[in-house]
Amino acid sequence: MGRRRSLVLGAAVVVVGLAAALQGRQEEPPASVDFRPDVPYATAAGEGLRLDFARPKGGQGPYPLVVCIHGGGWSGGDKAEFRQALFALAQQGLAVASLQYRLAPRHPFPAQYDDVKAAVSFLRAKAKEWSIDPGRVAAFGGSAGGHLALLLATDPDVNLKAVVSMAGPTRLNTPLPDLSARLVRQLIGTPGTVSASYWRTVNPIDRVGPHVAPILLIHGDRDEIVPYEQSVSMFEACKVAGVEVELLTIPGGGHGSGGRREDNEAAIIKAVSFLKDHLGVPPGAAAR
Repeated sequence: MGRRRSLVLGAAVVVVGLAAALQGRQEEPPASVDFRPDVPYATAAGEGLRLDFARPKGGQGPYPLVVCIHGGGWSGGDKAEFRQALFALAQQGLAVASLQYRLAPRHPFPAQYDDVKAAVSFLRAKAKEWSIDPGRVAAFGGSAGGHLALLLATDPDVNLKAVVSMAGPTRLNTPLPDLSARLVRQLIGTPGTVSASYWRTVNPIDRVGPHVAPILLIHGDRDEIVPYEQSVSMFEACKVAGVEVELLTIPGGGHGSGGRREDNEAAIIKAVSFLKDHLGVPPGAAAR
C-alpha cells in the first residue's frame, strides 16, 4: 500500500505537468530542477538540431534518462511540447530530454529516426558531464513520436531499458485513415514504390524479436487517426517473440483526447511507473 501511495503521489506531479503542457503554459523550472534549453546535439543536412534537458538539482546522480519524442505526424510538432513534463519527471528523480528532429516532407524518412538515434548517442556521450547513467535509458513518445520511440525499442544497437508509446503507429504500409495516409506519403513518398526491405526499416512491428526492449503501449480504442488495432498487433507480435510488453487501452479514447479523465490520468500514472520500474528508480524517489 505504501509503495502504491508514493507512486500515485509522484505520478500526480507528472499529470499536473502534462496538463500544463497541453494548456501551453511555459512556466519557469522549479527550484529543484536544473534545466538546460536548446542544447545543440547534431547538424544534419545543414540544419542544426537541439534538445532541452532537465535533471534534479543538487542530487548525487547519475540519473536514469528518459528521452521524450514529440508527435505531429512527422511533419510538425516541437520539443517545447514536453517542457512541463520535463520539469515534472525531473522532480521524480529522472534526467529527461526532449528533442527536435527534422520534419517531413522536406526531410523524408529515415531523417527523423537518424536524428532521434543521434540524440540518444549524444546524451550518452554527455553521461559524465551531465550525471546521466548511460546504461539506464528509456524513451517516451506520442503518435509519430511513439512510432520513433518504438523504432528505438526495436533497434539492437540502441539498447534501451524501456519504451512507452502512446498511440504510435506500428505498421505504415496498411490501410489507414485519410489523414494518416497523407502523412505517411509525406514521410516516405509514394508507398507503392517502396520495397519490402525498406518497410522493415519503417515499421516497428516488422523489427520485433527477442532483442526488443520492454514496451508499454497506450492507445484509445476509438482513435480516428492511428487505429487502435496498430497497438493490438504490436502487442501480439511482441508476445509471440517473447518480448516484455503491456497494452493499456483507454476506453472511448481518441487520438490524444476522449475517454474518461480518470482513465487518461491512470494511463499517465502507469507510464511513469513503467519507466521508473524499468529504470530502477524507487517509487518514492524525487529530487530534493
